[in-house]
Amino acid sequence: MTSKISIEIELADITDDKNLVIDKDIAANIYFPEYGIYTTGEMILGQGCQIT
Repeated sequence: MTSKISIEIELADITDDKNLVIDKDIAANIYFPEYGIYTTGEMILGQGCQIT
């Protein structure tokens, strides 16, 4: 079974503090909250991502 969680919920603390600029997963999908771009979907337990 794969555990999934909304990226908006998981990164809420970083986003609220304006510390998150962009998050990108291995497939180059991005979460760019400042511009409302959200192509990553859900985070999957054990799957990596790059946070800038």
